[in-house]
Amino acid sequence: MGLKRIAAGLVVIAAGLALSACSANTGNVAATVGGHVLSETTEQNAATAVTDILGQDPTYAQFDSMAFVLQNDIVGQLLTSGLSDMGITITDAQRDDFWQSNFDPGRVEYQLWMDARTKNCVVGYIDLALVNSMVQSGAIDSNQLVGRMDDISVTVNPRYGVWDSTNWTVSSRASNPGVTTGPLADPQVFTVPA
Repeated sequence: MGLKRIAAGLVVIAAGLALSACSANTGNVAATVGGHVLSETTEQNAATAVTDILGQDPTYAQFDSMAFVLQNDIVGQLLTSGLSDMGITITDAQRDDFWQSNFDPGRVEYQLWMDARTKNCVVGYIDLALVNSMVQSGAIDSNQLVGRMDDISVTVNPRYGVWDSTNWTVSSRASNPGVTTGPLADPQVFTVPA
């Protein structure tokens, strides 16, 4: 009887250690999109660079750089996967054309695409705007694209909030919704023509 209790206790301890080891492995995960891990270190470094760039303009004094970076990286992964399933790829040349056409080189936002530290974190932002344009022109069926992306799981580290799949936002932005006007206003999800 004593050995069974000791054995049962060891099983409980082993299970607890296994679970704590699993949670320790998620320490550098900001989010996962499908099987793709967005590392906390990479996201934080990009957010710091975004803050450095945008901090030159008082308009962005309350800007949540981490939520901006994380949200755009999640959207970028979702769109890349969904578009790929449809045989569509958005190129850096298309992104560059969009950025050059829509952002004033004299404004601080312009540097986000030009700076190697932040370029990747605006891909989702640009891609969503380009997809909106494709939806408007009828080149992409938004329902088909959304259908392709519905099966992609998104998990956000609770430290940063929860993914809102309806609005394509990280929920921590509810209290600080980011920028609603100006050059970095959050693009609307698939602005379908009337």
